[in-house]
Amino acid sequence: MKNKSKESQQFTKWRITELAPFYLGIIITELETGKQFVRNLISTDEPIPCEVTERFHTIFDNQRSIPISITQCGADLDDPSMVKIIYEGNLVLSPDSPVKSAVDVTIGYTEDGSITCSYKEVQTGNVKNIDLRFDGVDLDEFSVD
Repeated sequence: MKNKSKESQQFTKWRITELAPFYLGIIITELETGKQFVRNLISTDEPIPCEVTERFHTIFDNQRSIPISITQCGADLDDPSMVKIIYEGNLVLSPDSPVKSAVDVTIGYTEDGSITCSYKEVQTGNVKNIDLRFDGVDLDEFSVD
């Protein structure tokens, strides 16, 4: 007897989906004013795995590097002093890059909840991959690979 009730058949169609627990963003600087603000690329409650790529640009001629600050926050805030910075580093750029050289930023959550990020200098293909993994001991501890 393999008859299933309607409730049983409906239950088998359910699927558990993990959601992004935090907003993930980067700190960027406006060209005209030099003001820094957080640009959230992933929102809370986004189904994971997920990944978003956005294009940004250098802010002056011959810019040698781009500071990288990955942020995390429980709310959609744009003030860098109000969010947690979970990674800081630099993307080294090729020499003689003109102002407004394109840089693609990709950020996301993997299936296991790890945070990944890459910065790609479009003109040269130079890529910096950042992999933030939860260590399982303290919510504030992350490792960078």
